[in-house]
Amino acid sequence: MPLISCDEAFDTRVLAARLAAQPKRLAKLLEKLDLMENAQRDLRRADEAGRRVTAILRETGQELLTGWARQVADAVTGESPTRLSHQRS
Repeated sequence: MPLISCDEAFDTRVLAARLAAQPKRLAKLLEKLDLMENAQRDLRRADEAGRRVTAILRETGQELLTGWARQVADAVTGESPTRLSHQRS
């Protein structure tokens, strides 16, 4: 699937397709949008908003790092033993 660059115009269908393929990330993105728009109308003070933003960012960071680590582990375990032994030499 093509990557989307912030520096160039893109077709929103590409973004929609990528998000549709990852429903958990779509849900998280919608959660962030709700927070930005104060959709629940419950954020009256900056400290409340700050706590919510901090919690979302921590959770998102943990998910991203876990996903990255999983991809790296899959890539490493998918390599052939011959290739790995050549790299160690």
